[in-house]
Amino acid sequence: MNKIGLWSVSILVALLVFSLAKNGLILFRSPTSLPPVITKTDKSIESSETTKQTVLKYSSDETTFFTQYSERNADGSIKYVFSTPDKKSDSMITIYETTEYSNVQFSLPGNSWSPDNKQFFITKNTPEGDTHLVFKADGTGFKDGSHYYHVNDLWTNTKHTSKITSATGWGGNDLLILKTQLIDGTNGPDFWFVTSTKGFQQLRQL
Repeated sequence: MNKIGLWSVSILVALLVFSLAKNGLILFRSPTSLPPVITKTDKSIESSETTKQTVLKYSSDETTFFTQYSERNADGSIKYVFSTPDKKSDSMITIYETTEYSNVQFSLPGNSWSPDNKQFFITKNTPEGDTHLVFKADGTGFKDGSHYYHVNDLWTNTKHTSKITSATGWGGNDLLILKTQLIDGTNGPDFWFVTSTKGFQQLRQL
């Protein structure tokens, strides 16, 4: 079976698994071949080949999800495809695709989902530090036409001299909480990334 066929089968399996899981008709086991973070609201399925894996990351109310499909290539690199369900057509929408080498991985934080379950973020772990990507849950993208927001790139385009070290969750439906570090290595102030304006707002220190 070619790669397109395998990807199609994987998506069909993911949709079937989501339907069965919601009705309590299927159990899951965590694979060991690839290292994404698994939390209690995640469901993971293996293909017949151990180099392929699909992880379903459910919203807090378990009414929707997104998937991380990963496939290890012959050269050691890993292809990642992130998708969300298109409820109108019962298919999956690819929202982000990349190929990375083994020193770069993606993690799906337990607090990925915004409180209203309309947005989520993922973290890209690299030797240079973590970066964070924000997506719309329905796969439609944002009002300015962006398919997703690369938070660290947007931060770089501001006048701030500190760097983002982590995203710790959501302070509101459109407020992603960010930790920063100053040039001297000490902790900087916390910020909100405001997805509705694509801007940053410093949190008041108590």
